[in-house]
Amino acid sequence: MSVAYIAAHWPMHALPEDIAKYEGVYDRGYAPIRQERFAHMKELGLVDPPWKLSPVSGDWDKVPNKEWEDRCREIYAAMVDRMDQFIGRLVDALKGSGQLDNTLILFLQNNGGCAEATGRSPDKERPEQPTLPPIAADALRQDVIPKQTREGRPVLSGRLVMPGPPDPFIAYGQAWAIVSNRIQAPGARRRDLDAAHRALAGGPLAPRGARTTGRPPDRPEGHRGRSRGREGGRPGRRQSASRARRQAARPSDADLLGARGQQGDPRRQVEARVQAQRRVGAL
Repeated sequence: MSVAYIAAHWPMHALPEDIAKYEGVYDRGYAPIRQERFAHMKELGLVDPPWKLSPVSGDWDKVPNKEWEDRCREIYAAMVDRMDQFIGRLVDALKGSGQLDNTLILFLQNNGGCAEATGRSPDKERPEQPTLPPIAADALRQDVIPKQTREGRPVLSGRLVMPGPPDPFIAYGQAWAIVSNRIQAPGARRRDLDAAHRALAGGPLAPRGARTTGRPPDRPEGHRGRSRGREGGRPGRRQSASRARRQAARPSDADLLGARGQQGDPRRQVEARVQAQRRVGAL
């Protein structure tokens, strides 16, 4: 079964009850939150001592509209929260049916933090009433960045409107994306989503548990690898030695299905997930 969520991605849309959980959580700015997260990852054993944070992007003291910038990050957190709630419902359903231990769960995401600046400018004000013809509820929307909502309100951008409701179309920007993503580790990818082809090649893959060596990996993240066409190479093309090594390093079904032994200790579960990501990152 495949369950595809649009969150977390632009545009920044979330429900009020989810947004309320994160009000004020990020109002200290970029650097303090990065440092706290990094320290917590060290406590969990997810990073080795030689690993460092990459340089911060953006100066919080120079942000002209901190309330708006803070709200962007709150909405992103609320989107992830709502997705997590629904994943939890799926897991609960598997538990209730007695199928959880007989199920391999693979969590894929093509984004990480999205550094695109979509919708952060130009500034547009919200009209008091809809100004465009409404769109039928069953009409298929084919525009990537829509010009209006279904009720006929123009889609808004910029810092004159807060993200969250249906009519703004705003991304949370590079500075928050760096807070979400960047750790400097030997040989690691240090990219956020800034192009679709990189997203497909560098998206994370986390199985539900896996066998682990009991130590943090030398890479902080795992990736699905490239699409099938590039992964297999062109017909008749000689495979390079480095590609052959990556192919040989792929995890087997037995590696992924070793999930059942890691269900007790939370720390071992975290280590197991990261170790599994390391295996997949070798693709």
